[in-house]
Amino acid sequence: MVDFVGQLLGSNNLNGQVLTRNGNPRLDAYAGFQSHEVAEKSGMYSNNNWYRSSGILNDMGNQSSFGNDSMLGSSYIAQTAMTQYGSQYLLDSLLTRDPVVTNFIFEGVFDFLFKVMNDSNGHHLFGKLVQSCSDNQLGLIVAKITLNVQWLINISVGRYGSKSVQRLIKVLEKSPLIDIVIAALSCGFEELMTNRSGSFVILKCLNLLDTEKNQKLYEAAVNLCIPLAQNEKGCIYLNEFITNSKAPYRETLMGVISSKSKFLSQDPSGNFVVQHILGLHNPIYGERICLELRELYIQLSLQKGGSHVVEKCLNSSGMVHVVSVLLKYEKLWQVARDQYGNYVIQTALKTTKRANSPLHQMLISKLVQNRNELVIGFGRKVLGLIDNGIPLDQV
Repeated sequence: MVDFVGQLLGSNNLNGQVLTRNGNPRLDAYAGFQSHEVAEKSGMYSNNNWYRSSGILNDMGNQSSFGNDSMLGSSYIAQTAMTQYGSQYLLDSLLTRDPVVTNFIFEGVFDFLFKVMNDSNGHHLFGKLVQSCSDNQLGLIVAKITLNVQWLINISVGRYGSKSVQRLIKVLEKSPLIDIVIAALSCGFEELMTNRSGSFVILKCLNLLDTEKNQKLYEAAVNLCIPLAQNEKGCIYLNEFITNSKAPYRETLMGVISSKSKFLSQDPSGNFVVQHILGLHNPIYGERICLELRELYIQLSLQKGGSHVVEKCLNSSGMVHVVSVLLKYEKLWQVARDQYGNYVIQTALKTTKRANSPLHQMLISKLVQNRNELVIGFGRKVLGLIDNGIPLDQV
């Protein structure tokens, strides 16, 4: 341990100093902390001493300051952790599994935890440190980052902070401390789910923890799925959430989305979520969406996003509902000539042929009645498909 501290601090003229925090001894190689037992007797691991002096009750900015002379020792450790060489040196030191070394590094970064977690080099050390920490130390970390929910959210939406939080979640997987972290994350669910890095934290929870532990995240998802579906980024991450979710919440989410599909299918972002639900090929919710959209098929077919929704409906168990509406539309040739609608008609021809349905021939008959209208614009694509036949490998 003396060698470790000497190598780390020797070049910075700290060798003769006793590092203190509010009058309590900090870890110093020259103060005789040669074992875990001695360090423990010094009161260094005391919950009360640590909590009163840790700076948890300060604002986030004060915790992140390197300008306090009384924090010189820990400031140096934290700064070392945020350099490429220093981070690697501290990582190698943790591999010794010496509890005194672990505690020295823990004390050194604790006051600057947010900076270390968000740093390109520091996050590597944090990830290894939490694997070496005692339950008491993990409790102190969780207490600090969740005392103000926004602090945890701010960490989680950063590229490196997100990785740090994911590492912590992995370590806490079987610890009751995970409930505190999940509760805090659920409070910032919408902000996390409209951010790429933040969504990775949520997905980590879904893939690692059981449904009971993720209950608060699932409840937040159910309550916020509609506004998330309308968000340009949120719709993407919500789709990933639904894919990775488990029963019964997956079905609950599909039910909520299905009930709002008439509105969402016309939304520039929401239509992607409706498409995703249809793409999961759940017959119950596929049928529900197809019935919900019966009055909108023609309108949706002429929209960029909506036409994709209709194509998904045609490829679902509710295909017959769509084709029935198309066959009743007197000016179907207008849909076939549209820049988006022509793809809907082509998909209708393919899906009905694949199903060997009598609706296929009915569609062809309906379209060729207005053959002259189809030789114009995008209608030629539909006419070409009818005249040339639909190859089996395209159905």
